[in-house]
Amino acid sequence: MGKKSEHTSIELFSLQGELRSIHDPLHTKILEILKAGDKTFKELHQSLGRAKSTVSLKINELITLGLIEETISTTDKRVKYYALKAKQVGRNTKGTPALFEQNIAKLDKYVDNPFEFVNAMFRSVWYLLDSFGVDSQHMLAILGEEVGKQVAKTLPHKNQDALVKAIIELYKKHKLGYIKIVKEEPLTLHLFDCYQCGNLKEYERKLCVFDKALIKTMISEASQKPYELRELACAKEGRTYCVYEIS
Repeated sequence: MGKKSEHTSIELFSLQGELRSIHDPLHTKILEILKAGDKTFKELHQSLGRAKSTVSLKINELITLGLIEETISTTDKRVKYYALKAKQVGRNTKGTPALFEQNIAKLDKYVDNPFEFVNAMFRSVWYLLDSFGVDSQHMLAILGEEVGKQVAKTLPHKNQDALVKAIIELYKKHKLGYIKIVKEEPLTLHLFDCYQCGNLKEYERKLCVFDKALIKTMISEASQKPYELRELACAKEGRTYCVYEIS
């Protein structure tokens, strides 16, 4: 009998509307590092711990693919910087076609409930992607960021307390969940009745990535100040709420 083939990680990036797949582990590591910001060759070499010739080869391959770009320092012509040009939109994963089929089979139960029906259809989008073996979490995060930028235009911009209260009211009004402030410093929120992952213990991955990106972006954009959001607990894990810490 032949050997069972090992799972090969494939990262998916989008460049000007074209999907690019990355199989090479070193390519993936370089792109992951550059997601945090521009880096010099020296910084990349130190982070990767590989021979300079190998790092140089992999960088040039990514430049040829159009995924990163090279610029020369304005203060020192000997120093080159590398920046990410593409956006990560997903990776391959173990397909879950049964979960998609189960979700679609329940749609008829929600036709008389507009909110539940739209929510079920929204879930079906990422279930469909995952059924084909595409981890949709990166796409959901991008969607959360883009929605957050637009919604932030309608929120209070100067007072953080008023901003958080406005977000709480927004979630309540649109039945996205109930948010409770449990700690002021650092700001810690409990999200009850999470419309994404409250009753999905059978799903292997956390689904609140959309909410995380949405809340973080709304606060950051409205405050005009970068904030970090950490998920300390997820309703998918058997709790009745998700826990977010914002700093």
